[in-house]
Amino acid sequence: MTRNLLVLLMYGALLLSTTNYAIADVIIGNIKVKDDGAIVFSDSSQQSTATLQGPAGPQGPGGAAGPQGPAGPASATGYNSLIQIIAESAGYNCTNGGSKIIVGLDQNRSNALECNEVLQTNYMCNGATSITPTPSPITVTASPSTQTFGSFATITATIKFADGTPVSGNVNFSTSGGCWLSSGSVASEFLHSGIASTSVFYPSMPGASYPYPCIVYAEYINPTTQTIVSGSTMVTFVPDSGTTPVTPTPSPITVTASPSTQTFGSFATITATIKFADGTPLSGNVDFSTSGGGGSCWLSSGSVASESLHSGIASTPVFSSSGGPYPYPSPCIVYAEYYNPSTQTSVSGSTMVTFVSKTASIAVTASTSAQTFNSFVNITATVKYPDDSPGTGAVNFRTSGSCLFFKDNNPSNYTSESVTGGIASVAVTDTNNIGSPSPCIVYAEYNNPSTYPTTVSGSTLVTFAPQN
Repeated sequence: MTRNLLVLLMYGALLLSTTNYAIADVIIGNIKVKDDGAIVFSDSSQQSTATLQGPAGPQGPGGAAGPQGPAGPASATGYNSLIQIIAESAGYNCTNGGSKIIVGLDQNRSNALECNEVLQTNYMCNGATSITPTPSPITVTASPSTQTFGSFATITATIKFADGTPVSGNVNFSTSGGCWLSSGSVASEFLHSGIASTSVFYPSMPGASYPYPCIVYAEYINPTTQTIVSGSTMVTFVPDSGTTPVTPTPSPITVTASPSTQTFGSFATITATIKFADGTPLSGNVDFSTSGGGGSCWLSSGSVASESLHSGIASTPVFSSSGGPYPYPSPCIVYAEYYNPSTQTSVSGSTMVTFVSKTASIAVTASTSAQTFNSFVNITATVKYPDDSPGTGAVNFRTSGSCLFFKDNNPSNYTSESVTGGIASVAVTDTNNIGSPSPCIVYAEYNNPSTYPTTVSGSTLVTFAPQN
């Protein structure tokens, strides 16, 4: 603070405190102190000396501590907590026995927990002692053990615990040699009542004169003990000599397929028949399931179906949607299992359907077998499957001789025509106009799109002659 300003403040304060005397205004530099104590600055702003306040002074020393207050009344003594553990026998609270834990407050201070003092009761039960049975060795069989090239043999793996209880889970099959399982070189199949099956075949060997052995391995991994049991069997494939393959012995439940060979996309009917020894039909349900074909065969409701028995018979349809790009057969094994609720036992069986590609036929006809030169003859190719369903795709036509097709006014001895409703057509003529009859053979060839490179073909003859 400047000296002049300090003087002004002191003078202004003096003016306020000496109200009984008349003191004239005082001017110091550009600042005027009026007789009422107001200070007028050079910019005409004013401030009263009554409102001027200096900075805060330092904190004063603290006061002396007050006297200690009186002590409060004594509280009541609390209760002790008590815990008691008692052995609990096997029964309603603990199936395998255990311990009973009771908790409460010792309200009568007897150091013993009495019934009316218990606040909480809990049980700590013993777990059941579990012993995982060891599965017996796996038994692998082939039926038949000798089979012809291109035909299937059924491989069955049976595995149960030592007490006869069937094992559940999957069996992994694999092959050695040139033979194949239904889904390739390996297959994983479900166990049904301790039994898993797959099929194996050896592709056709034209001209082969000696047998080919095929070893099929089966392996089961116990998910509980992580132990493995495995086994194998052998099928010998031989050239077809007209012998009938061996049929495996049927199980107590009879499972049949009709037909046993079906085309892709069509249904086969699976029938399970089960009756008592005296011929009385059973009631209840039969559970069907499928395997094989790389998972390509299906029941009407998926991979599993449960069907009611009527007079001891239950049925379900099965189909395979596609055979892929090659004309190889695809086997499908259908399992049927019946659980007897009275005896708590199960019986099961299986059958196999082999799905094959449709084989189309082609018929080639001419609207007339004799025609004059420069006139057209309509050639028709009709393509159908055994079930009378029409072929699709295209038919390739070609000619031999001097006759030609005319498509878009362009002559050619080859053309490809679309199949509509199983029919493809083309017109042919002979423009040579020679003096003698001229034979014209028209060939038609159809490539089956579902079994490529399988083809069917046909031909027809038209004779062109001079006009009389």
